Amino acid sequence: MEANVFYKNQQYERLISEVKEENPDVAIFIEVTDAWAEKLELLQKDYSYWVIHQEPQIAFNENVNLGIAVYSKIPLKNTSIQDLGGGRKTISTQIEIQGKTLSILATHPSWGIGKYGFNLRNKQLSEIASYVASQKSSIVVIGDLNITMWSPYYKELIRNSGLYNARTGFGMIPTWPSFIPLLSIPIDHCLVSQNIRVVKIKSGKNIGSDHLPLITDLIITGNRI
Repeated sequence: MEANVFYKNQQYERLISEVKEENPDVAIFIEVTDAWAEKLELLQKDYSYWVIHQEPQIAFNENVNLGIAVYSKIPLKNTSIQDLGGGRKTISTQIEIQGKTLSILATHPSWGIGKYGFNLRNKQLSEIASYVASQKSSIVVIGDLNITMWSPYYKELIRNSGLYNARTGFGMIPTWPSFIPLLSIPIDHCLVSQNIRVVKIKSGKNIGSDHLPLITDLIITGNRI
């Protein structure tokens, strides 16, 4: 499960309720403020393993502490904070599933607003692709990528990383903006290596954020291709 909680959102109980209802093995949260980090501690009863990385950022002319949190029922190992292309950092971690290692890259590239943000996002996506290509284990790249599948920079990410979008064959599944459903687009993504089979993917309930959660069921079918 991945959810951009939106840093101004204070409807914490809606997100907590959605996590408990969906009961994912791993949950990734984007735009985690200090207040959100505190509220997410309520999940620690069911999720024994977690990592949070936050850093000062400017969000719509506001100085805030934002970050990414990964909560897991499965032990996390080899966790690191990666600087991929500058800007917001990425969490890299691994879990073991039936003797197989799955790498997870939880990321939130730049909003892509203005020339600087646009170039920064594209640089981040390029370095994410290079990082993925260097990994030997099965891998999932998940987060608010601030880009749709129709962008040439997204297509370059897919081509250079060797991943595919978990949405493939399941429809568009838009996630943003949640408050304009008929005009919403898919910018939250779950990208997986070729040896991972997608059983199901859907958007979650409205959690008070401008994004809907993205919930994906995956199976590792063999060694990474």
